Amino acid sequence: AAYGPRVAIQKIDADIDQAAADRYGIFTLPTTLVIDQAGNVRHTNYGLTDTRKLTAQLQPLVGS
Repeated sequence: AAYGPRVAIQKIDADIDQAAADRYGIFTLPTTLVIDQAGNVRHTNYGLTDTRKLTAQLQPLVGS
């Protein structure tokens, strides 16, 4: 909510969308990917991701 429309969050069920899981190399659940506007994976977080860590990863991509 803090980033409004600057960040899109998409949930993918790896059991249902195996192609997406394979494409991004997801083998642990949960996995959080930070993908820039060009479609490049900038960060991959396996397991639960701390809010501070995710914020630090997003800041350079969306600004303040």
